[in-house]
Amino acid sequence: MGVQSVDMKPEAVSNSLALAVQRAIEKSKRDEFVLFQKLRARMIRRIFFQGLNASGQSIGTYSTKPMLVGSKSFSNLKGQAKSSQAINRIFATKNARRKQSWVTTKSKKKLVRLDGGYQEFRKLVGRGRNGSQVNLDLTGALKDSIVTATQSGKVVIGIRDTKNALKKKLIHKKYGVVFRPTPAELKWFEAELQKTINKNVQIAIQNAA
Repeated sequence: MGVQSVDMKPEAVSNSLALAVQRAIEKSKRDEFVLFQKLRARMIRRIFFQGLNASGQSIGTYSTKPMLVGSKSFSNLKGQAKSSQAINRIFATKNARRKQSWVTTKSKKKLVRLDGGYQEFRKLVGRGRNGSQVNLDLTGALKDSIVTATQSGKVVIGIRDTKNALKKKLIHKKYGVVFRPTPAELKWFEAELQKTINKNVQIAIQNAA
């Protein structure tokens, strides 16, 4: 039995190739979204676990300027054992309260003067980083608000709610740009995307042959 060859007309070849290329484009779009998710994960790890800004440098250090705190400053951090320990250490007993430096505000609230400022506060609640280094992951809300989404046909990494978007704006004002890919992260993303596109096109051409 001989092998029969089928000669496709130029129009059929063109249509087959066009269909294959279209499928490659659609596959690349799906792959691009996955790569954006991976880029988001890299940014979260850098910002919240390594404490680095968009230039790859330390985000900053906490202020040591004395600040006023009340028990609510700690109890608002629900579910954190060290917050409860801090409350007990400062407010739980008469002896503990007696040792503190109390200040009465204009609104008649009595608050404790915390020497060491916000840096000391972060240490007390177990959310410091190497002592004075800024750690933006206090409650987890800002980290969890960062999402990958499609907007106007484009894939973006952004913040899903107004409250945390404002928090991001204030962080950029105080510490400089943080929530943006570093040059290294962008280089990785572009290289991976190009490899994905090349692979999908190659498969498309082979399938159309």
